[in-house]
Amino acid sequence: MAKYVKLLDAVRYYLHEPHQTHAWKALDASLSTRQRELFTQAYRCRTQGTEGLQGVSQLPFVPYFWQRDSNMGHGERMCQASSIAMAIEALRPGVVCGDDEYLEIVMKYGDTVSQSAHMGALDELGFVYEFKMNGSRKELERLLDAGLVVPIGVLHKGDINSPSGGGHWLVVIGHTKTDFICNDPFGKMDLYAGGYPKRGPTDGKTVLYNKDKLMKRWLISNDHDGWYWAIS
Repeated sequence: MAKYVKLLDAVRYYLHEPHQTHAWKALDASLSTRQRELFTQAYRCRTQGTEGLQGVSQLPFVPYFWQRDSNMGHGERMCQASSIAMAIEALRPGVVCGDDEYLEIVMKYGDTVSQSAHMGALDELGFVYEFKMNGSRKELERLLDAGLVVPIGVLHKGDINSPSGGGHWLVVIGHTKTDFICNDPFGKMDLYAGGYPKRGPTDGKTVLYNKDKLMKRWLISNDHDGWYWAIS
C-alpha cells in the first residue's frame, strides 16, 4: 500500500494539475465549518513584529488597514470604520475584504462617523458588541488579556496636556508592561505634540504607544471616560 501523502508535501509540490486540484477540493469538501475556521485562524496567526518585547510573545493575527488608501471618498475620516474592520476581521477572518467593504455596509445605515451606523453594520454581520463611553485603563487591559482587540477613540491633536480635535479611532491589539500595541489606521501619532508626522501605508502597523501618554489622549475628564467598542 502506498504511503499517505503528507499535506505539507502536497503543498510543496502543488502544480495546479487537474488531479491535484481535484484532490484539494475533495479534502476541502470533507471539512466542517469549524475545522475551516480553526485552520484559517492557525494559518493566519503570526507574530506581529513584537519580537523582544517584554511580556509579549505572540499576538492574534490582526490585519492592518490604512484608511488613507480608501476608494470610497472617505479616506481622511473613516478611522472608526478602518479600526472596527480590523477588529472584526481578527475575530472572524474573511468576514469583510478590507475596510472599504465594511464601510459599504456602514453607509447603508448612516455616516462613517455615526456609532448607530456601525451598530447597524455589526448587527448585519452578526457580531455581539457594546459601544461604551466609560472605559478605563484597567478595563482595556482586561479585554486585551482576554484575547480581544479593542477599537478606542482618542483626541489626536494638540499638546498631550491639553489634547483636542474631533477625535480619532485606532485599534489596540495587545500590551506590554509599558506600552499599548496598536494598529493606527492613519499612521504613527506623535503622542506628545499631537498630529501625524508619519502617515505612510505601514507607519501605523503594530506601533508602540506609551501607556501613560496614550491614556492622556483617551481618558479626558477622568480615569473612566474612554470611548471604545467591545466586540465579540
